[in-house]
Parts: sequence; structure tokens; C-alpha cells
Amino acid sequence: MKIVLVFLISMCAYSAGLKVETFNAGLAHTYVPFAKERLPYIIKDLKEKQSDVICLQEIWEKKDRKEIVKSLKDIYPYAHFTKIKQVRSKKSPTCKRKNLFGEGKFVSCILDKCKGKEGDEHTACILNTCGESMERLKDENRECAAGLIAQVGKSTISALFQVFNPFRGSSLFAYGGGNGLLVLSKKKIVKKEMIDFTDISNLNKRAALLVTLETGETVACTHLTANLADSVSYTGKFSSWKEENSKQIEVLLNTLSEKSSKVVLTGDFNCAFSTENLEGDWEDNCQKILDSGYENRMVSEASVCTFCSSNALNPANTKDIMIDHIFVKNAQTLDPRRTRDVKFSHESREMNLSDHFGISATIE
Repeated sequence: MKIVLVFLISMCAYSAGLKVETFNAGLAHTYVPFAKERLPYIIKDLKEKQSDVICLQEIWEKKDRKEIVKSLKDIYPYAHFTKIKQVRSKKSPTCKRKNLFGEGKFVSCILDKCKGKEGDEHTACILNTCGESMERLKDENRECAAGLIAQVGKSTISALFQVFNPFRGSSLFAYGGGNGLLVLSKKKIVKKEMIDFTDISNLNKRAALLVTLETGETVACTHLTANLADSVSYTGKFSSWKEENSKQIEVLLNTLSEKSSKVVLTGDFNCAFSTENLEGDWEDNCQKILDSGYENRMVSEASVCTFCSSNALNPANTKDIMIDHIFVKNAQTLDPRRTRDVKFSHESREMNLSDHFGISATIE
């Protein structure tokens, strides 16, 4: 009888599968509203609604990451993240005065159009109002342009200090050069890896964190380049934001092709499939993943937006898209669904946990 009981218990444990979730927490201070206020609610929700492995994105600041890991340690004893390390321009100063000041120059545009604005409003002004000036700067001095864009959320004085510093090159990535990724796991992690996209990233440093679990699965957690074509000029080494995203997908797929076990590829891919009720965005980039043998049942069977107009943190004219995904290879996906879509009230203001909703699925 004991043998039968043990057998049944082990079978139940096996059939339960591996519940994987991706959630872009939107803790981009000065860019996504109310990051500081939302953090305690995010931690509370992560405690109450659990998965076996969670891929978190946009945990940009070290103190936020530390608080999340510490608060969830009893539930998720295993974690994978990387050191926050800035990359700097090799030349100093990174910019010359003639690059930035004068008729049609970028900083002159900021001083004229964005004077008196602070925080989120100042950031939005820089990204949206002075784009043409930035395009000209990129053609003239691309590293200067990249250094300025990396100062997103900072004051004009702080940004200028970075690029005019004669003793040290400007920082080239926002948020201190971190990738914002954090993997939390209930299952023991037996191997940790990182795919570094620093050389093919612009504005935000991109990467993928890989964990191999004691049960054999490989989970890859990533956050790829976003479509900023309508808000900021591209200052990277490729022709566009889209091409940069595509290149990151190619490197990611080539690296994962060496894995023969069950592979879960999840995160914010910033590309979306068009469906009956959702718009597409860089769909051919996403299609490359399916063409490499991965499946995405959320798209085919339970298509819902993860970046939505209904989200209290997004403008009402936001197009409804699914840019957060769980792709699987050599495995089956069960019960794909949207997560983290609850609203809460903070100081009489209704808001969501993040500007994204999450996705979860059970992998067998």
C-alpha cells in the first residue's frame, strides 16, 4: 500500500508540470508612472499568485531587485541576475559643443522646448519633441547621440555633464547599464548563463538570462529592444530599432539551438503577432522564433493583449498588442493565460501593477 501511495504521489508531482511566468514589472523610475508606489503591491501579488519559475523584466534599480529577492526568498529560494555595470564612451569628452548647440542642434532644442519640465514630462519632451535634431546628431557623432539618449530621465545639466566630461567618457546605457532581468525559481537552479547583447543594444542594455533546472528544463528570460520609432531617433549600429531587435532574436536562437532538453523562451520580446482582436508589431521578427521550431499556444489559443489600452498606466490610445510571450521547444504547453492584470487603489488613485500584464503557462 505504501509503495502504491508513493507511486501515485510521484505521478501527481510529475503531471503537475512546470509553471512558468513572464512579467514586465515596469519599474522604470521616471519613465513608467508610480514605480516607487507600485513596488510593494507587485511584491504582494507575487507572493499571493505563484509560479515555479518567474522571468521578471524592468527591475532596473539594484535596490528594487534586492527588495524583491529578499521579500520572496522563502517562496523562491533560487535566483539569477547579473551585476549592474555601465559601458562608457572610449573618448572624452564624448561630445563637442558644436555637436549640441546652435540652430537645429539637439541641446538647443531641449533648452527651447523642454525648459521648466521635470521627471516624466521632461523625459517625454526630450524623446518626442527634439527627435529631428537627434537624427542629425546621430549622423554627425553617433556616440554623442547614444550618450545623450542614455541619460533618459536625468536633468539637462546632468546629461551635459556626462557628455562634456573631459576626464571620462559618457555612460552609453540608461539605468546604470543594467539589463533589468531577474529570474526567480522554486526549483533548484543547477546552471546559470547569460547571453550578452551589449554590442547589439542601444539606449537600454539587452541580454537573456538562462537557467537550467534540476528537473532538466532550460528557461531563457529576456527583454529585447523596443519599437521606439515614433518617439526617439535610432542611434545604434543597425538601420533601425526593428533590425536591432531582429539581430538579438537571431543571436538568441543560435545560442539556444545547442540545447536538446525542454526549452522555455520567455520574456518581453517587443514584437507581436496580429490576431483577430490584436494588432501586430514587428511580426516577422516574432515569426523567426516559430520558424525555429518553437510553439506559442497563447497566440493560437488564448490571444489577449499584454500591453493594453485598458491598463490604467497606459494612454487610452495605446494599441492592444501581445509583446510578452512564452515560447517552448521539445515540450508541451498547458493552460496559457494572462496574469497580473488586477487593479488596486493607492491614495484614491486606481492603477495597475505595471504597464504590462503577465503571461503564465504550464510546461510538460
